[in-house]
Amino acid sequence: MKRKQNCLYSNDSTDVFSTVPKEIHICEIVSFLDDPLDIVHLASTCKYMRSILIHSHAAKIIWLERCKKLWVDKIYVHPRFKKNSTSPFSYFGSIHDSRRCRFEDETELNSLHFHFRFRPSAGSFWLSLDPSYNGCAPMYRRFELDGDIKSSPDVCASNTDGMPITKECTGAVIDPLDNVGIPKIYWRFTKSRRGKKGQFIKLNNWPSAHVGRTEDWGWTLTSVWTYYRTCCDVTRNVKKEWMNEAEDCYLYV
Repeated sequence: MKRKQNCLYSNDSTDVFSTVPKEIHICEIVSFLDDPLDIVHLASTCKYMRSILIHSHAAKIIWLERCKKLWVDKIYVHPRFKKNSTSPFSYFGSIHDSRRCRFEDETELNSLHFHFRFRPSAGSFWLSLDPSYNGCAPMYRRFELDGDIKSSPDVCASNTDGMPITKECTGAVIDPLDNVGIPKIYWRFTKSRRGKKGQFIKLNNWPSAHVGRTEDWGWTLTSVWTYYRTCCDVTRNVKKEWMNEAEDCYLYV
């Protein structure tokens, strides 16, 4: 009696490929696609492909890896996307959210850590007090929920759902503005020109700061005299990108 040939494509029910679910084969193939949109387009061809490429366990592993790769160098990813990082909706939703220039509420702003500097239009007196212009560690700011502004990072603070406490969240040892007679600073949201709360931030009675975003999904607050940006390597090390004029400075010309 002849022995069956050991063929990978045999009809034998004990064939190694026949024991692997079809969704594994399909997901293995699409995992080599460079553009995640191609996976979505395949998933939209029929209900069967949708169930495999979006809802199957194998698909969740693919989207988890895609999300990790996308978010690895990003400053801020909304917590709702991080909680469900195995979904294409979180992948594409986070990209769309990275262009949002309005805070949802006070808690979201409070979760972030900023470096602060004066813009050249503030004048020579304020620039002389700004350590950033001397190549030193920049001033640090965090917007507290009670309307206060914190000028030194709390190294004992636990991680938040916003930007985590990292080595980038540093600041000048002694804040140079503590002894120049500035009144206590409070902040609040103000409505934008379109009437949406959270797009502008008012500090005392000074010009409002406009909310913007950066390519690394960070946040900026820009006024006619000041510039805030979420703490990162660029701001902590006072790199040229941080010291250049704010990208949205045209709003105040």
